[in-house]
Amino acid sequence: MKNSIYIILVLIFSVFTSVSQWQSDVRLTNYAGSSVTTHGKCIVSENNYLHAVWCDNRDGNYEIYYKRSTDNGLTWSSDTRLTNNTASSYEPCVSSYGSNVHILFSDERSGYFEIYYMRSTNNGSNWSNAVRVSADDSYHSYSAFICATNYIYAAWLDEFEGDLDIYYSRSSNNGYNWSTPVSLTNGNQAQKYPMITSSGSNVHIVYEDERVSLTNTEIYYRRSTNSGVNWDAEVRLTNNSAQSWNPHITSEGNMLYVVFDDDRTGNPEIYFKRSTNNGVNWSSDAILTINSAVSASASIAVSGIYAHIVWGDDRDGNSEIYYKFSTNSGSTWGADTRLTNSAGDSRGASVCLLGNAVNVLWYDGRSGNNEIYYKRNPTGNPTGVELISSEIPERFSVSQNYPNPFNPATNFRFQIADFVFVNITVYDIMGRALETIVNGELNPGTYEAEWNASDHASGVYFCKITAGKFSDVKKVILSK
Repeated sequence: MKNSIYIILVLIFSVFTSVSQWQSDVRLTNYAGSSVTTHGKCIVSENNYLHAVWCDNRDGNYEIYYKRSTDNGLTWSSDTRLTNNTASSYEPCVSSYGSNVHILFSDERSGYFEIYYMRSTNNGSNWSNAVRVSADDSYHSYSAFICATNYIYAAWLDEFEGDLDIYYSRSSNNGYNWSTPVSLTNGNQAQKYPMITSSGSNVHIVYEDERVSLTNTEIYYRRSTNSGVNWDAEVRLTNNSAQSWNPHITSEGNMLYVVFDDDRTGNPEIYFKRSTNNGVNWSSDAILTINSAVSASASIAVSGIYAHIVWGDDRDGNSEIYYKFSTNSGSTWGADTRLTNSAGDSRGASVCLLGNAVNVLWYDGRSGNNEIYYKRNPTGNPTGVELISSEIPERFSVSQNYPNPFNPATNFRFQIADFVFVNITVYDIMGRALETIVNGELNPGTYEAEWNASDHASGVYFCKITAGKFSDVKKVILSK
């Protein structure tokens, strides 16, 4: 009993002290030109990789640049220039799935702003040529967002005959071909800034809408339950006399999380709402920041019951990056944590999670021009692994999952004898990585990790468990 209480206290203490483990800022660019991230998703993670994108005018006009880390943010590659033409390229966003990295951006090489797509099939080592996704030179297309799983989903803002609408396209073959773009909105006023996410066959999109009035934008939502083939009717998520804008959405199984800017209190603050049943019902709006300055442009990432947001905040006299953390799926939130402290403005923050680490990317003017900066908290995201015993075992071992067959969740119990980096990843029968259950450094002991396969079809899967130089593979059977 005493040991159990001790373990619980250790876990609680680690959760509440994790915010103090933020490491120093790392400057990723160093050029005379301006380097700028896009609000939303300029950094993503997959396996041990981090992928970062931004636009940069070091070459005389804005181009899309990329760099990666292969060791969870400890070191970074040199910059890779992805576009090279006399026109400007803006607003990149990035998504990854397995070894595939997908980038969407706006480019005016045709004389109009259009949406272009590039991909890497080897974790960012090489890149395809740019392919145009938007359809017509008479459009102006920008503010794009991309989400990749088995399908790739792209959404962007298209201006046609003075009307701003949200357009959408998808690829079912890893970006080689794209469906004909379709409009998801058809209002007389502008619809702007789409953000899209997916979980299994469910695809979700949020955007801001000016149909009420130019001074009363609201956040709207639509979903597809068949991988983006058909879409349900739109749902209005906000309803007040003020402005609601800049939505950002992410998903975890049937849980949906949305953050957005709103000035109903008289100045812009960060608000949050969620759905626990795949977008059928939504919670009330919850205000996350309360101060007399501007709080804007939040980005959110979720892992299990842990939710993390970053945003830009002017409470200190200039814009700084702030962070907030929830340990219960957004039911309550911890205190604000200031991540930056410089004389220049810090803006355009994106957050992603990789195992136990929380990773943040933004641009910062502290050096006299805008540069890309990165920061990490290596222990800020507790994984779904539970410590069963702190007694040090003699060797590494892993037991067969139980139950097996299972529906929808199963557990893996393993022992590690040293302080090592542990990775548990689930693969399908084609060898494609589906989910990473554990990806972080663990102390010696006996642990239990759960895989919830609610979003996957019945069948045979393989779970690879690696701890230091030891590894094992378990065959698991999902039977629904």
